[in-house]
Amino acid sequence: MSRNRKFKVLSLDEHLASFREMWRGMEQHWQDSLSRAEMEIFHVLQTDNERDAFRIIRSFGLKAEQDGASDFPVARDNLACRLGITGPGAAMIRDKLARLKAIEKTEHYKPNKAATRFKWLPVR
Repeated sequence: MSRNRKFKVLSLDEHLASFREMWRGMEQHWQDSLSRAEMEIFHVLQTDNERDAFRIIRSFGLKAEQDGASDFPVARDNLACRLGITGPGAAMIRDKLARLKAIEKTEHYKPNKAATRFKWLPVR
C-alpha cells in the first residue's frame, strides 16, 4: 500500500450525512430480513423504545435458535439498561411484545436466581 495515497478530507456535515446514509441502508437491510409475521408486529410498535426492544429480543431469539435452545432469558433490568429506561418501563414493553405474540413466557422469574425466559414466536 502506498504512503502517498490522497484522501479527501470531509467536513463534519459530510461525515454525518455519510453516516446517516449508511445507517439507513443497514436499517433497511435489517427490516428486509424480517419475516412477514415479524414485520406485521414491528409495524404495530409505536415508540423507538418498543422497536429497539423488539430488535434486542429478536436477536436473543436468533442466538437461542443458533445454540439449539428452545428459549432464552430476558432480564427486565438488563433490557431497561439497554433501552435507557426504568425496569417497570422495560417490563411494560416486554409484556406488550407478549400480547402481540412476538414472545411467549416459558419460565417465570426466580428472584436472585434466574431471569424470566421466553421463546420467539413469529415464523421466520
